[in-house]
Amino acid sequence: MGAEQCDDGNTVDTDGCERCYLATCGNGTIEGDERCDDNNTIPGDGCSADCASTCGNGTQEPWETCDDGNIIDNDGCPSTCTPACGDGAVAAGEQCDDGNNIDTDFCLSTCQNPCGFYDYGQLAMIAGTTGACYAVMPDAASYSDAAQACATLPGTALLAIPDDNGDLSVAGVIAAAYGPLWLGANDVDAEGTFVWPDATPINTTSWAPTQPDDPGGLENCISIDATGQWFDDDCASTLPFVCSILAE
Repeated sequence: MGAEQCDDGNTVDTDGCERCYLATCGNGTIEGDERCDDNNTIPGDGCSADCASTCGNGTQEPWETCDDGNIIDNDGCPSTCTPACGDGAVAAGEQCDDGNNIDTDFCLSTCQNPCGFYDYGQLAMIAGTTGACYAVMPDAASYSDAAQACATLPGTALLAIPDDNGDLSVAGVIAAAYGPLWLGANDVDAEGTFVWPDATPINTTSWAPTQPDDPGGLENCISIDATGQWFDDDCASTLPFVCSILAE
């Protein structure tokens, strides 16, 4: 026998000092601070390679928040079996979890949704710097259909940006994620004079080069592309759109 590694004054083998040798993960005996020991050091079989975790064995232990029988992330229970904000899995107490801790995207770093809960089907929520909230409708629609869809939702309207304020950056963020989408302005009533739904004239420096060009007199609505530039567009074209909504 070599020199003792430990001596705890007894001959109990399950207290972290086994016959004066330190506990060894993989010997089949739960010792010391081990939470499991399945006689091997193979990860992913219900007992971690360091014998410190039983995550993935399908049984929720007292130290686990969940255990779905695997150590796969993004399936509702993370590979640690202890969900945390930013792990991509929406856990109890979280309203959202987009896998990061960034405050300027669709979910705050606290995993709360500042816009509350809405039952509008498939949509994403984002809070603008102006305090408004938005429902992103990824299914493409014509301008008139988009405006009508927004009008049917409580306290909503097709996204309008009265001037180059914080909501402009919101539109850019959403467009970057979903591709070109409709803005709320048009010049249907007076050619060349684009106005928002409340008849406020647009005030922007965001037009793409050569825009608006209105070839054939058919492009009377405005879209924003993934780079944040504005284009006049045929109102009959179909694009995703955004509804401004009232926060709860």
